Amino acid sequence: MIGKRIAAAAGATALAAALLGGTATAQAAPTEAGRHCVYSADTQKTTCYATFTELTASLTGGKVTNAPAQPNTAAVEDLSANAIGSTVHAILYQDTNNTGNSFVLVSSAGCGSYHWVNLTAFNDRVSAAWVENMCGIRLWDGSNLTSDRAGYYELLSPGGNVPLWINDKASSVEFW
Repeated sequence: MIGKRIAAAAGATALAAALLGGTATAQAAPTEAGRHCVYSADTQKTTCYATFTELTASLTGGKVTNAPAQPNTAAVEDLSANAIGSTVHAILYQDTNNTGNSFVLVSSAGCGSYHWVNLTAFNDRVSAAWVENMCGIRLWDGSNLTSDRAGYYELLSPGGNVPLWINDKASSVEFW
């Protein structure tokens, strides 16, 4: 009898966790293991890849297969709206000078359309960002566009390294 109660309690706990887990807003949890991720505002899903080459090939439907394994400003041209059919609003980088692991923000609506996401897969990792012409991003140090410390930092095209006070502290991002 005790075994059945424990099993029932465990089942109820798992069910509650599954139900509560589905109520979160705009989470960027990765769907695959990888160092380079893309968040689509259209699907509100994040997909990750081992290399930037793989990410670029997937986003472009195989049109671009020779992008570098690590992103840089030259690689950004491979992710033009012409190649992927969506606008790349921004690329967030884990390291300064647009290097290291990356988190790409895309939407088919283009610049001027408003979106936001919690950086679950890239939390406290942003050191630099490239921002598409006529687009903008705002990095928040708290989740759900809140501030735990110092507020937000706004970047417009072309982006660059973020200041030390927000470096490796961003937890959510607005992009338009």
